[in-house]
Amino acid sequence: MIKAINVGIHAFNRHLSSVHRVPTFDLRRVDDKTYVSRVVHKDWDAFKWINPEDRRVYFIFGHDANKKSEKGLYVGKASYSSTIGRRLWVHFNRHRYDDYFEMNNATGRPYRLQYSTSISLDKVGLGFMASALEEFLLGALKNKLHLLNGTGNAGARQ
Repeated sequence: MIKAINVGIHAFNRHLSSVHRVPTFDLRRVDDKTYVSRVVHKDWDAFKWINPEDRRVYFIFGHDANKKSEKGLYVGKASYSSTIGRRLWVHFNRHRYDDYFEMNNATGRPYRLQYSTSISLDKVGLGFMASALEEFLLGALKNKLHLLNGTGNAGARQ
């Protein structure tokens, strides 16, 4: 999934000057806890979001609750007065007392959430472009990965 996201970011970057290119994911760091956050359900109050105050495009990875081999991805953004911490809190808080963090896909099937990560746009002076990157990636990924997003997912394979 990360490789497909990186291909989408490369395509987005073709529209930008070299000074303002959006960074891609470093595949060597996927096991780095400061880079990718495992969604752990055991201690909500101790859970740490990565870069909670930034404006970013974020990604939540999971699998079908009934079939682990069916992977799903949610692409979201934190922009304007919102932050990564606030957006992830919205997604995860409602399940803080459940056995799993879940999100339904566009057809209502539940997916268990496992990991989250994000790309900082503030670091490259593009915080205002979070919406554009999110929408671009939704369009670029909808026929390549199973997106959990309802918006931008019409007509995508389920």
